[in-house]
Amino acid sequence: MTDFLNERPCLNEEELKDYLGNSLPKAKAWEVENHLLDCPFCAEAIEGFQAMESPLNAKEINKDSPKEKTIVSMWGPFAAAACLVMMMFFFQKESNKVDTQTVFAEHFTPMEYIDPTVRGGSDPLTDTLLQEALEWYQAEKYEMALVNFLFVLEKNPKEETALFFAGICDLKAGRAEEGLKLFNRLLANEEAMYFQDAYWYKSLCYLSLSDHANAKITLKEIIAYNGFYKKKAEGILQEL
Repeated sequence: MTDFLNERPCLNEEELKDYLGNSLPKAKAWEVENHLLDCPFCAEAIEGFQAMESPLNAKEINKDSPKEKTIVSMWGPFAAAACLVMMMFFFQKESNKVDTQTVFAEHFTPMEYIDPTVRGGSDPLTDTLLQEALEWYQAEKYEMALVNFLFVLEKNPKEETALFFAGICDLKAGRAEEGLKLFNRLLANEEAMYFQDAYWYKSLCYLSLSDHANAKITLKEIIAYNGFYKKKAEGILQEL
């Protein structure tokens, strides 16, 4: 499980005990303390361990009130047990969480480019480089294609075909962060030829990066767009 800010996984039993035993390095202890501020489950677990390991401490809360001592000492073990059960539940939930990279591998396929013929543009050199890049791409020589796509983008940073297929080349090569940048550049123009396709591959970038939260956000946006990738996005969202 992750905390509400998705910054750090919840503490395991060993970390909890090390923290209570003051055996963590200062940097690690500081990290744990910050996590406890944001995670009520781990904070409750800490209290539960304290009650289990030092039940007599609870009795000293109010020495002048036998009633208070009885209530605290009686409920301490139950509170600890409840915290442990809660932790086990959420740890089990986390262990059952879908591996986003596995989902990515199941759904990622480089988009096919059937006709690599480039219609004449304003710059013959750019057209030649783009056509060569698309031919390499069609032959599944993605790294070689990417070199030409990037040359094209140096001359024309808004060239939509180069942006889109360069992004796929990066994603295919395991460079999802670079691919994401290219897809976002393309998505800046809602009228772009590959707008819906870029949105789909953007969601796959997040899956490849194990960014569960942004993957879900992007998939929901694809569904709301109600376009070609709606059913695919709904399928993945159910898996997550």
